[in-house]
Amino acid sequence: MKTKLSIIILSWNTEKLLKDCLKSIEKEAEILKKQKIEVIVVDNGSTDESAEMVKKDFPEAKLIKNNKNLGFAKGNNIGINKAQGEFIMLLNSDTVLEKGSLKTLLDFGFLKKDSALSPLLFLPNNKPQIDYYMKFPNLWQIFLYHNPVLRQIVLKVPFLQKKICSKPEEKPFMVDQLPGAALLASKKIWKKVGLLDEDYSFLYEDVDWCYRARKKKINLLVVPDSKVRVSP
Repeated sequence: MKTKLSIIILSWNTEKLLKDCLKSIEKEAEILKKQKIEVIVVDNGSTDESAEMVKKDFPEAKLIKNNKNLGFAKGNNIGINKAQGEFIMLLNSDTVLEKGSLKTLLDFGFLKKDSALSPLLFLPNNKPQIDYYMKFPNLWQIFLYHNPVLRQIVLKVPFLQKKICSKPEEKPFMVDQLPGAALLASKKIWKKVGLLDEDYSFLYEDVDWCYRARKKKINLLVVPDSKVRVSP
């Protein structure tokens, strides 16, 4: 059976979170029985028992062990290069897929093959994590959002929030950039845009990738009917 989806999970000392994430993928795989899912865990030099847990509890997952922490971009790129799926998804180890979220996202991906997608990410309090859907870097972000004192105030003011990030909608909506925490695109799009830029060792890798995708006329969409919970 041809692999429809490869999920790349980069992990660094997140044993319990990773286990919860993999459990949620197993449940989603049961819903997608007719579509083969490949799970690739890239262990980025963890010093906890993450890798051993994957071997023991999730033997069907492909485990890649790095000798040291290679950073977000390089670690994910190793997984992407090994992926066999028609679609490739980056997924943070601190996420849990809600029931039906993967099928919803994948079904939409088949319809919108000119697009890269993200589910709606939300916090344990069931509120969307709106700052995952940032506008491209601008002065509003630099002086307001990146000020730890002002950040929470700014996100509560509609006018300022609009300058910094996209407001979640009920139907699929376009954004400037998708979060690397949960990003799905066809292998064709990954080849067209290229891998994550390894000059960014941590943070802004997804911003750069989305900027390159937009330049190549690729739509970036959030699919709110697909929901993924993020640990605080």
